[in-house]
Amino acid sequence: MRVDLSRRKVESESLQEEVFQGYLGGRGLGAVLLSREISPTIDPLSEDAKIILATGPLTGTMAFGSSRVSVNFKSPLTGIYGFSLSGGHFGAELKYAGHDAVILQGRSKSPVMLVIDQTEARLSGAEPYWTMDTIETHDAIRRDLGADFEIACIGPAGENLVKYANIIFGRRAAGRCGAGAVLGSKKIKAIAIRGDEPLELHDMKHFDENIRVILEAVKKDQEMIDYKLYGTPSLVQTLNELGMLPTRNFQTGVFDGAEEIGGERMRRKLVSRDSACFACAVACGKVSSIHYKGETAVTEGPEYETIYALGSNCGIKSIHSVAVSDYLCDRMGMDTITTGNVIAFLMECHEKGLLKDKLRDFEIRFGEHAKVPEIIETIARREGLGAEMAEGVRHLSHVVGQGSDQFAMHVKGLELGGYDPRGAKGEGLAMATSERGGCHHAGGYTMFAEVYSGKMDRFSSDGKGSLVKELRNKQLIFDSVIMCVFYSGIVYIDTVAKLMEYATGYNFTASSLLEAAERISNTERIFNFRAGVRRKDDTLPRRLMETPMPEGPCKGQRVALDPMLEQFYSECGWDSEDAAPKGMIHSTIGR
Repeated sequence: MRVDLSRRKVESESLQEEVFQGYLGGRGLGAVLLSREISPTIDPLSEDAKIILATGPLTGTMAFGSSRVSVNFKSPLTGIYGFSLSGGHFGAELKYAGHDAVILQGRSKSPVMLVIDQTEARLSGAEPYWTMDTIETHDAIRRDLGADFEIACIGPAGENLVKYANIIFGRRAAGRCGAGAVLGSKKIKAIAIRGDEPLELHDMKHFDENIRVILEAVKKDQEMIDYKLYGTPSLVQTLNELGMLPTRNFQTGVFDGAEEIGGERMRRKLVSRDSACFACAVACGKVSSIHYKGETAVTEGPEYETIYALGSNCGIKSIHSVAVSDYLCDRMGMDTITTGNVIAFLMECHEKGLLKDKLRDFEIRFGEHAKVPEIIETIARREGLGAEMAEGVRHLSHVVGQGSDQFAMHVKGLELGGYDPRGAKGEGLAMATSERGGCHHAGGYTMFAEVYSGKMDRFSSDGKGSLVKELRNKQLIFDSVIMCVFYSGIVYIDTVAKLMEYATGYNFTASSLLEAAERISNTERIFNFRAGVRRKDDTLPRRLMETPMPEGPCKGQRVALDPMLEQFYSECGWDSEDAAPKGMIHSTIGR
């Protein structure tokens, strides 16, 4: 579906079968469409920018973890390729409405909502919802249209073009890279969707047999059992014990309050019930009750990345305070990882006495949790200091100066996920080479393979180039078919190929899926090359490469990137000087 907001026109288009076979769907489909549709040098908040929502071939089936929708766009936060994934039920509903993807282009003169009702679609005025937070928007649209609609919407942060504003899909977020700001720039407040078109699978019998095999694996896998009980917060104490829990703006990897913000404490103090995305056997979502401004509120979360960013990284030891911050970020429509890193960066700048001029009034130290909610709302509304904080850590480090870039924790403008790579060198390589920036996801959570495979020394650089390339390609497959990353530890690529074959009728193999992953990876990298990314940008914050870990199991460790980069580029078949695919640098991608 192509939605032209400038002309207020909605129409459907067909894609060639080769596009689906070559790029699969989801992230891969979004990547090739984005490369075809826009110039990599475009202003991501301009009328000419486009944003793509894409499902995968397995979306809407009962394949476990196939709930996610991929959002592809040029990031206003980083200025390069951006994508974000969200679970929930929206992706399946889009598939049931008869579409694999939606391309949003142009700009409306006034706030609008895209309504997709079965196979019909229309743009309608959204003025009554503008300025509402995401929960208010979600509830109001369902009252107006019907409770059976799935809603994706932005909050005040997206309306005010906060560079890391997100899109909230029901209770789940497409958090990273600023997709919400792109929708806000186009004056799209929400997308409401309802579908009932049944999916026809090529071979339902064999498809179901493979699903049952996966279900049995879920029941036996300890990591899945932990996720079912505690959700991703089960990682807090694990990473603390490994010395990799980012604490006080990555000054250390050990936090003395880890137990207070971990999964067991959260389960006992906050969680009222479990929550699952569409077609999931795990239910890692945890619905929590919090008290804020004299009232009791319900939120889904916080999950691990939020707990690290707004908890240990800010020196905060209260799981309730972290949950309140998570709740406010969701209501405002703002990425929790970047928000926490922005606050932690300024906390360190304040404690070092570096803040002056327009940032001089930021007075909050590590651990002072009571001030965080007000800061979150200030950022979302771009009020006062919030106008600077809304631009992200890279911008703030330029404003502060005075050597603060040494501890500005971002890669290519995107703030880091919650793993200190001084404790797992391959994770550092994965973050450094990720196309969207400081991303823990793109490398398939490399640190788990380093720590638990039994075959690698997590403190060594040896073999990490080939490891990251292998896990990166696997993650590209899962992001494109789509299956949730949490299943990637128990579902093999040949099983994914069988599910794809039984669903579509095409002869997919593990080899053909890996070839597609290479194609998608090269497409993303070429987009960034044309946006100006070079080898110098495949790096990490100076703190991680120059400052040894001060304590814990990783004491004395730093990240040496160059040897790993050389191996990684070689494994990918990329020119090491340009850090891009050989022979493709000046070619036209995807046409």
